[in-house]
Amino acid sequence: MKKGLVILPFLALGTTYASADIVSAKLLMGEVLENLGNETAFTLHKTGTENTNGTEVTLESILVVKDMDPDPALYNYVIEYRSLRNGVLINRAAVDGSRVWFYNVASNSYSSYSYHNVSLPSKPTVIFRNLNKLVGGEDQLLMQIGQQAFEASLSGRAAATNKWLPWIPVYRTLEHDFGQPTILVESDVPNLRSIEYVTEDNGSGVNHLKNIVGYTELIRPGRTVINDWTITVDPTELAGSNYAFVPPANARAIAGALSQGG
Repeated sequence: MKKGLVILPFLALGTTYASADIVSAKLLMGEVLENLGNETAFTLHKTGTENTNGTEVTLESILVVKDMDPDPALYNYVIEYRSLRNGVLINRAAVDGSRVWFYNVASNSYSSYSYHNVSLPSKPTVIFRNLNKLVGGEDQLLMQIGQQAFEASLSGRAAATNKWLPWIPVYRTLEHDFGQPTILVESDVPNLRSIEYVTEDNGSGVNHLKNIVGYTELIRPGRTVINDWTITVDPTELAGSNYAFVPPANARAIAGALSQGG
């Protein structure tokens, strides 16, 4: 065990004897989420592999969130999401300031949702709730971090602290390294999973989210799937990001895939 590392075994959220460590983890995440949300733009870049019965493919996903309004008291967020498999684009989402767009390459189809009449405090929840409907698997962690940072920029650190919980909903251990500091969450329900949130001090006592390292292992009769990935957190806009969506030629609009708003 590393020096300064506290390991607390438990089976589910809310276990009373783990509450002290949960509090310290939530305080750290509230700080780094607020700092991330206060950036003019940030990029979450997820890279890794998926190994199915010995056959490995590369996975890459990118989430870029940007505030287009130069006034720090005002908010006009735009978002782009891309997922690639072996370097080939699979899905793309764009949030352009008034609509959420989601495009599936294989079916050449897209969905859209208008949110321009949604009140500002509700926008992060509404936008990312709709993205989550179509973004599958572990990429939903990108959406969780993006949403919570956006919300922290609106509501502050205390709100982010109170709301944050590990992405793994049921876990057996939570380790909080007070020296680094990092938060490691492990679970074996329903399969082996781990996520480590790594932060760094910018030199002035302010912590920032550096990366998130994940591992999942799904073993079933005749099928073993192992995912191993890292999300790099960059407090800048990825070069070449595009927040507009123009339906490709012959693309098919799917009605009802996203909740329709005003």
